[in-house]
Amino acid sequence: FEQAAVGIAHVAPDGTWLRVNGKLCHILGYERDELLARTFQDVTFPDDLDEDLGQVQAVLAGRIENYSMQKRYIRKDRRVVWARLSVSLVRTPGGQPDYFISVVEDISDQMAQEAAIRRLADDRAGLVERLQRQFSGMPFGCAVMDARMRVIDVNPAFERIFGWTRDEILAAEDALGLIVPPDVRRDLDPDLADAAATGSSVHRINENMTRDGRRITCSWTNVPLNPRKGVSGGMFAMCEDISERLATDRELREREARFRALADLAPVGVFRAMSDGRLIYSNPALARISGLS
Repeated sequence: FEQAAVGIAHVAPDGTWLRVNGKLCHILGYERDELLARTFQDVTFPDDLDEDLGQVQAVLAGRIENYSMQKRYIRKDRRVVWARLSVSLVRTPGGQPDYFISVVEDISDQMAQEAAIRRLADDRAGLVERLQRQFSGMPFGCAVMDARMRVIDVNPAFERIFGWTRDEILAAEDALGLIVPPDVRRDLDPDLADAAATGSSVHRINENMTRDGRRITCSWTNVPLNPRKGVSGGMFAMCEDISERLATDRELREREARFRALADLAPVGVFRAMSDGRLIYSNPALARISGLS
């Protein structure tokens, strides 16, 4: 009784401590005489008392033989301690309740660790939720691939760019084959393999295919996930359809070329100037008129 590594007590049916060991006194922070002058109700955390008393009544009524529960006690110094309580009833030879045997194990450290784990899990869940919102809301097409380069997630922008739904892409045996033409794939696969082996990012401008058969030009950034010892844990790919931008740039260059061709052949002087008057272009006719090179 005295040498046990857990608190042990004999408790009267009304909750009065009849006998307590040194470990229980240590757990609750009381001297033996101080604790014996109290009831277990006096040192039980109020929110846990009803459950404990309900179990006591069930044992006294013979509905159950014993019970175990996690509960909180209030120490003498007012600190709260978590314990695992196991209770059984000793009856008299006539079958009347005599006293309870209560075993009290201090689990405060365990509960603190569990609380820390729950907080960490909540933090991670919150982080995952925030990352998922960012992933879904990004204006660029994003795809996540596993170590075997199978697509395991895409965001709505990816669906809009290529015309395939997320479910269709994830169900495809070779999702990359849906959007990468065979001639581009021959160059792409070695680049992705090198990135996985070295842990370095790959930036490419590729021609891609949409669901309706159009060819578009996309700018890609491929980043290995969790690279270690030459083995990638997967790949995060981000793409932007730059077809319209390239077409606009091409049109601007063509317009510039047409303007220069017309201006160079014009019989009148033609120039372009900044708002402060600095000339940035003059045609041959203006040079002849001005006598300047």
